[in-house]
Amino acid sequence: MVTKDCNDLVNVLDIDDSLIVDLCLFNNSTIFGKEYNTNCAYVKKHIALKLKNANDIAKTYNLRIKVCDAYRPYSVTKKHATMRPDLVAKGLLAPERGSWHNAGLALDVTLVDANGDELLMPSKVQDFAAVDNYEENDNSILLKKIMNEAGFGKLKSEWWHFQDIYDENKNKLKLGSEEAPIYTFEI
Repeated sequence: MVTKDCNDLVNVLDIDDSLIVDLCLFNNSTIFGKEYNTNCAYVKKHIALKLKNANDIAKTYNLRIKVCDAYRPYSVTKKHATMRPDLVAKGLLAPERGSWHNAGLALDVTLVDANGDELLMPSKVQDFAAVDNYEENDNSILLKKIMNEAGFGKLKSEWWHFQDIYDENKNKLKLGSEEAPIYTFEI
């Protein structure tokens, strides 16, 4: 597996400081507990620019994007795979090849209102009991519309997971390649 330092990742707030960042693995709101020492969301710069565009679109609805996960260290993916082999079996964790989160190319997001309160969605972000077993609601449909318009595609099994359409639909990038390296830095 190719690994790389984090020099080409950016903090999303450096691109758009009106985003809300509240990382699930920092605030201890998932089954995996607290994994991060910082509440900073890093992604590749072109992803951050598309996210800014998505947030600008959300603002036309008087909403904003809340980032719940972005770059995820590969060590965290491997640890989670050990903790939850059932999620590996479903293909939701890939310790042998890494994930698009490990390459800084994926985001877990939701929408918040003008007060910063999350809109009602089919489940909580990273609620793996709801994977493949949720019904879209008006808010998740709106989120998908906003993210699609900004150039993101949604992971079918998770209403909250988005990645660059180029990466998702055309499958031109290979994890562990020069274009999509697996990063090793801890956050």
